Amino acid sequence: MAHLAYEIKAPIRPENQAPKAALKGIQKALQHETDLVGLALHGAASKLLDNWLTAIDDGNTDNLVDDVTDLIDRLEGFKAAARNSLPVQNGGFGRICAATWLKQLARKGVVVYETDAGGFGFTGCDCDKYTSYDDALNGALQAHPEITEMT
Repeated sequence: MAHLAYEIKAPIRPENQAPKAALKGIQKALQHETDLVGLALHGAASKLLDNWLTAIDDGNTDNLVDDVTDLIDRLEGFKAAARNSLPVQNGGFGRICAATWLKQLARKGVVVYETDAGGFGFTGCDCDKYTSYDDALNGALQAHPEITEMT
């Protein structure tokens, strides 16, 4: 005789119905992601959302949004590692430290800077559109391929 596996779930408390419905709505919306970044978001968010739905059922009172903050922090670490490894033309530093690139740029009269408005740019840049110092440094390197060819 075959045994069917099943799980007995506690009834959903009325106060948990609205948050759970909203979280399930987020899960459903994420299913339509089709590009690479969207699929990565779907994977990470689905894990969090599944965990949160269980946590709500279990009466967990932790700040679940902290999970998103932790994920973003880890992605920032991943971004830094990727930037160091990727070639300049792909947004990276080509395994050369930022300080070395900054010295090479300075020899050509190019300086990477932060604006008073909190943006970033570099000498000769038409606009200060960069959102991070590293993005502006990579933009300067791409704008001056002669510097990356010297290395």
